[in-house]
Amino acid sequence: MNIIKKLTLRQLFMNKKRTLVTIFGVIIASSMMTAVATSVASFQDLMQRKAISETGNWHIKYEDVPVSNVPAARDDNNTKKIFLCKDVGYALLKGSVNKNKPYLHIEAYSQDGFKNMPIHLREGRLPGNPGELLISSHVDTNGGVAFTLGEKVSLELGERYSGDFLLNQDNAYFPADELPEGKTPETFKTITNREYTIVGIMERPYYEWEPYEAPGYTAVTYMDESSLSREEHVSVYVQLKKINNKAYAKGFNLLNISDNGGQQENDYQASDSKVNWNLLRNYGYARDAGMTGTIMTMSIILVIIIMVGGVSLIHNAFAISMSERSRYLGMLASVGATKKQKRGSVFFEGLVIGIIGIPIGILAGNLGMAVTFHLINPMLKNVMGLEFGIRVCISYPAIIAATVFSALTIFISAYIPARRAARITPLEAIRQNKDVKLTRKAVKTSRLTKLLFGFEGEIALKNMKRNKKRYRAVIFSLFISLVLFLSVASYSYYMKKAFFMTDDSQNFDAAVYIYNNTAETIQTIKQSVELKESGMLWRLYNFNMDQEQSVNLMDDTYRRMMDETSQEIAGPSSASFQFNVMIYALEEEDLQKYADKTGADMNRLLDASDPSAIVINQSRIRSSGNIASIPMLSPKKAGTLNLGAIDYQEEQDGQIFTSLAAVRVEAFTDELPVGLSYPGMYGEIKCVVSKPVFEKLAVLYNDYSQGRYPEENIDSEGESQEEYNVWENYRPTLFLKGKNPEKLSETLAKLQKAKGTEEFYVDDYYASNQQQRQMLLIVTIFAYGFIVLMTAICSANIFNGISTSIALRKREFATLKSVGMTPKAFYRMISYESLLYGLKALLWGLPAGFAMMYLIYRVLVDSFVMPFTVPWGSVAFGILIVFLVVGLAMGYSSSKIKKENLIESLKEENI
Repeated sequence: MNIIKKLTLRQLFMNKKRTLVTIFGVIIASSMMTAVATSVASFQDLMQRKAISETGNWHIKYEDVPVSNVPAARDDNNTKKIFLCKDVGYALLKGSVNKNKPYLHIEAYSQDGFKNMPIHLREGRLPGNPGELLISSHVDTNGGVAFTLGEKVSLELGERYSGDFLLNQDNAYFPADELPEGKTPETFKTITNREYTIVGIMERPYYEWEPYEAPGYTAVTYMDESSLSREEHVSVYVQLKKINNKAYAKGFNLLNISDNGGQQENDYQASDSKVNWNLLRNYGYARDAGMTGTIMTMSIILVIIIMVGGVSLIHNAFAISMSERSRYLGMLASVGATKKQKRGSVFFEGLVIGIIGIPIGILAGNLGMAVTFHLINPMLKNVMGLEFGIRVCISYPAIIAATVFSALTIFISAYIPARRAARITPLEAIRQNKDVKLTRKAVKTSRLTKLLFGFEGEIALKNMKRNKKRYRAVIFSLFISLVLFLSVASYSYYMKKAFFMTDDSQNFDAAVYIYNNTAETIQTIKQSVELKESGMLWRLYNFNMDQEQSVNLMDDTYRRMMDETSQEIAGPSSASFQFNVMIYALEEEDLQKYADKTGADMNRLLDASDPSAIVINQSRIRSSGNIASIPMLSPKKAGTLNLGAIDYQEEQDGQIFTSLAAVRVEAFTDELPVGLSYPGMYGEIKCVVSKPVFEKLAVLYNDYSQGRYPEENIDSEGESQEEYNVWENYRPTLFLKGKNPEKLSETLAKLQKAKGTEEFYVDDYYASNQQQRQMLLIVTIFAYGFIVLMTAICSANIFNGISTSIALRKREFATLKSVGMTPKAFYRMISYESLLYGLKALLWGLPAGFAMMYLIYRVLVDSFVMPFTVPWGSVAFGILIVFLVVGLAMGYSSSKIKKENLIESLKEENI
């Protein structure tokens, strides 16, 4: 080790506090990088395991593949593993109380299929031969049919048809009394009889396996692959060795390969394959290339934010300490040290600090995430409904990346101080004229400063002016911290907003469709469950707006996206577009709460003589690969909605709009009452009205549909020519949000089982909402965790910068005290400096922070159409943090200086 390195080490030991502060900065920066890398890998691992538990461990599914073609998939060079599935058929489930689900749907899986499909046993075991059956617990809880382990059942297996069309699990079953107009009743054709032994009961399958509208409860049996004939058709599930876009986009063309290796006549159809997007998206692959690009860009911005934060934190420690080390570097120059040696001294200091700080930082980052995961796991398991929690995934690439990243950060942080060190001459080091400016012009202050802040304020400002480099280092520390905080806050805000735009979950846990004994049934249901919130809606959705009014009232952004979509899919353009209007009535008590939220006048809403409505004027649409949350109508233009009906003319190429009623817009809102969701692309305007207004509109439409209003007299007031009971024809739907959603689902299932389906029918949305809630939880934890982490980093950065700067001014403060500055005057001087630091940081930091917010917004707006919004709460919090941390740092440092011996401080030479 040469003399320069030895002297550098000696300086590090002599200045223990400064060295520890710098090492601490490296530890924080490297631990932050490691924590982010580890958390991303760990959350990705959690979501992959969750996806496997829900939809299975497969990447591509090929349907209706001849058994003769299966070896082609198994032998492909990118195939890791395959397993097979075969639809055995449907069987009538005798005794089912769910009239929309009268079947068992039986599937057969190969041995590997049981290992890789999301089968979660409650009781018993898996089937071991084709005569054994595993059934879903949902058969009992929803269908009301209980099977016991070991029970033998004889089933008539067959297929469902609508005319000549073969139906599957994606085709809902409609009872005869609920069959949509023009739809052919389905028929069931028995193919064979088979006897099974019930050997196990499993959890209800995930939605992707058994859709909620599926007519059959899932049951699984064993498939003996050796017994399959070459002509039979099966579904092939494929696990890939390498997961990439090309692999699943290209596929294996299984259906094109004939027995002799040539191509079959029929081309492979994309509809014959399915991709496990639920799993693949957690490997980083999305259906939308634009969305993938947005995610990648946002990730790069996140990495840049982290790197800038780390660089500023470490650079601050190096830069502020240069004044302290200038005499030492001047001494080296005076005894013959070259520029290279002086520059090398700073780099060697960075190397030593990195060797100590980086390993500790990496260890601290992983340990911190392990503790964090341990604390949040109970909540994650409970909310996500998982048996497993998040685990720490330490990947070697992440560790290497964090090490290189941290080393690069230290190099960048030390580079400018190293260049400056190389230029220091012995004379400059002794005089310190690079740091301290003593010319009259350099330290001149205005008379206003002295007038406002007194002699202490003038001294504080002169101190800053005479040592601009140190002052600028502190301001830069504050500036970069504020910009980083605002960037992270904006990043988190927009990511959460983007998530909400893609969120298709419902704002309720269960929908109860009421058929008979309305009041008594509703009372029974409400008394049986613990509710957080409930709402009852009546729906009338037969109205239209005429084409001219639809075009005139349309929001400009909505119009542009409508035209873009019409060019892509040959849909209706804005010039020929008509809005559909759906009318919803709320109970008076619920309407009052909703009116209070939206600012509507309840008295006007109840006045049926002048019908008014609260209009939900926010849509969730996709256009040109973008997702948008935008208003449909322009509030400036839309004061009244002219509602009517359209008569289509068969003989003429046109239509006639018949006006029925004018409804005044009492309020526009993006608030949703329980039970409603945001409208989609093609213009469903949702209006919430009172029951009196609903009744009037329903009577008007009934009269029109019965032909009792001639066109020229349609707007005249009058009574219906025969009594029409609205409330017998429009049955309500009760929407429930439970305090314990899982218990709510079980209670409603038991209640429906006891009552049958004559009085009401329950649609359980709890399970379908779970995935969205889980994703929201993860996004929220990530967003707020990142904000807290960045707040801590920025606070440490500010505190480090100011406390180091103040510590280096001990001699200066001691001089002021020695010439008569009182403790009170000293406190005022420090307070003024704190104020000046904060105001200067805000002057530069806020515009730069807003610019970063807009940059992040511009990146996201490529995929998510939304207005630019400043998270003012975060801005206010950032300003508060700046002044709070500055005040604490100045107070802490000045209190330490008060304890210093005045004589010793005057003698100190800062070497």
